[in-house]
Amino acid sequence: MRIHRLRKLFSPFYVRCYILVLLSLVSATLVSTVDIVRNMPKTLYLAEHVNYFSYALSHTEFIVQILSVFVFALLLFFVRDGIAALLRFRIEGGVLIR
Repeated sequence: MRIHRLRKLFSPFYVRCYILVLLSLVSATLVSTVDIVRNMPKTLYLAEHVNYFSYALSHTEFIVQILSVFVFALLLFFVRDGIAALLRFRIEGGVLIR
C-alpha cells in the first residue's frame, strides 16, 4: 500500500504540480504581483489586457520571461491532460460513463 502511495506522488501529474509550484514561488520573489494588479487596465476589453501583459512581459528581466514560458508550457500540459481525460468518458443520459 505504501509503494502505491509513493508511485502516486511521483506520477507525471504530481511532478508537474511540484514544478509549477516551484516556478511560481521563484517568480513571486522576482515579480511584484501587487504592482501588476495595481497597474492592470480596469476595463473589460480583452485587447487592453493583452497589450498590457505583452508589454509588461517584453519589458521584464530575461529570467522572468523564461519562467513565464515554462509556466505557460506546464499549463498547456495540464489542459492537454484534462481534455484527454474528458475524451475518455462518454455521456449517456447526462451522466459521464467511463
